[in-house]
Amino acid sequence: MNSVLISGYISLQHSTTEFYKLHHTANYILINELS
Repeated sequence: MNSVLISGYISLQHSTTEFYKLHHTANYILINELS
C-alpha cells in the first residue's frame, strides 16, 4: 500500500472522529439548553 494513501486515510479517520466528537458535544449542549 502507498504510504501517502495510508497517511491520507489516517488523517481522514482523525478528522471524521473530530467531527463526530464536535457534533456530539453540540447535541449535548443543545439538549441541556432545552431542558
